[in-house]
Amino acid sequence: MSSLAGGVEIEALASGSPEKIFTISVDPVRGLAPYQARAMAYRLSDDKTLAVQIMKIITVLYQVFVDYDCSLAEINPLIISGDRVIALDAKINLDDHALFRHPGDGALA
Repeated sequence: MSSLAGGVEIEALASGSPEKIFTISVDPVRGLAPYQARAMAYRLSDDKTLAVQIMKIITVLYQVFVDYDCSLAEINPLIISGDRVIALDAKINLDDHALFRHPGDGALA
């Protein structure tokens, strides 16, 4: 889920202007397809250089979500500064019930 409308709660945006929210559905078996990340990136920027950076961020964020059994992984806000895309803040919630799948991972211990 993403939106170009910054500075607003997503819930308020969803009820007031749902057309400003871009969503994609990811098949849990197949995962995030490159074309999905690319489509989302180009909804956020029509500049190829920036879209490629956004696509990489989307792909890595999804992989973190899956690899670490997250219940939430978000970047808010994601900004464009010159020719760079920068994540200013991020939030990740881990599913405590999935810790048994990561016995040797010191990052989750």
